[in-house]
Amino acid sequence: MNSRIPVTADIYQFLVDEIDQLEKKLLLLQQEELVDQAEDNEDGFVNRRSDQETPLELSLLAKKAMLKECRKVPKPVDNQKIQIGHQVTIRINGAIKTFLFNGLSVKGWNICSQDSPLGRKLLGAQVGGLINLGDQTIEIIKIF
Repeated sequence: MNSRIPVTADIYQFLVDEIDQLEKKLLLLQQEELVDQAEDNEDGFVNRRSDQETPLELSLLAKKAMLKECRKVPKPVDNQKIQIGHQVTIRINGAIKTFLFNGLSVKGWNICSQDSPLGRKLLGAQVGGLINLGDQTIEIIKIF
């Protein structure tokens, strides 16, 4: 069994693009730092900074580790049961909500992760199905 986190191609590409942007930003900052250091030193030598990672470097490392744990899954062709990659519309507390059902939550995306309490209940559910989550009843309206 594959234990890597299943994600849609869109989410996978989003993570790749974020890593690319962070790498470019880090390279620019490092270049600026080298120029500043060379200008500050009378002898023209550049002193290397400490081995401690900056917040930007830590963010980059975290994103790379996250991407390494992911595996792309194709868009489901069977819309009978909720699977990773489906768009799902539910009714919860009278409100209609639509989201992407995915293996990983990503900030800025309207996603329900398979590992969330709701996600664990939704995986494999069908249209018209009712799910109890705490004191709430959730109706699956559409899978696409």
